[in-house]
Amino acid sequence: MRKQLFVIAVILSVIIFFVTCQQTKNNDIVSPILISKYARPLTNVTFASSPSRLQRGEYLVNGVLRCFHCHAEADTTKPGHPPFADKLGGGRLLRKTDSTHLYAPNISPDKETGAGNWTDDMLVRALRDGIGHDGRALTYMPWWVFRKLSEEDLASVIVYLRSIPPVKNKLPERLLSREREQQLQNEERSMADAAVPAPDTSTLLAKGKYLVTIGECEGCHTAWYKRNPGVFGGGNMIANDETDSVVVSANISSDITGIGGWDDETFKNNKNR
Repeated sequence: MRKQLFVIAVILSVIIFFVTCQQTKNNDIVSPILISKYARPLTNVTFASSPSRLQRGEYLVNGVLRCFHCHAEADTTKPGHPPFADKLGGGRLLRKTDSTHLYAPNISPDKETGAGNWTDDMLVRALRDGIGHDGRALTYMPWWVFRKLSEEDLASVIVYLRSIPPVKNKLPERLLSREREQQLQNEERSMADAAVPAPDTSTLLAKGKYLVTIGECEGCHTAWYKRNPGVFGGGNMIANDETDSVVVSANISSDITGIGGWDDETFKNNKNR
């Protein structure tokens, strides 16, 4: 009997040791989500809905800002991989490796799994400061671009997001390395958002400049790598995990190798290529 108890004790010790080692190993990979040191206090700001805001918000969210490019499951069977119409705002997995799990949150009005219980200022803070509703610093969220949204466009985006159908889709929390979580925790963000005036739309050039800025066209169409032909010169590799094809962003500069020789009709007809 004593021998049996001894064997059981040894087996339990080995199991405990193995689990402890695994936990230690995993702790080197993932870390609890940390609250940003620059999470500004929330306010009670609210935005009233109106037909004009709903229309403008729909245009911005589905078009220029491409919010559902990340915050919805994509239909990979169709050109351009558009979001599924019944999953708009429902969020999705962005990246998953052994050390990183990243999800675009559910920003639909669902109260259990989405943004239904978030305040308007939680959405403002996420858009303008890259700080989540729970105070964490967001990654992959282009808040530095959305900071340039005018006050009215910001309100329109939030009003429209409130109007879309709720999508019930509970997503896991992100998993990042301890080092990355600490970097995000200490990454400086704005603690006081300055009001952004209405953009100059007096000319097509001025209007286009504003739309190109908030749409972050430069982010895709200007190469991030050593071989950089210049602003809007193209060359960024566009990855597709399901194929081995290499696709790069197009040259949309005014050079003849870009769109310099295109007329308006050519530009319109090539927009989806």
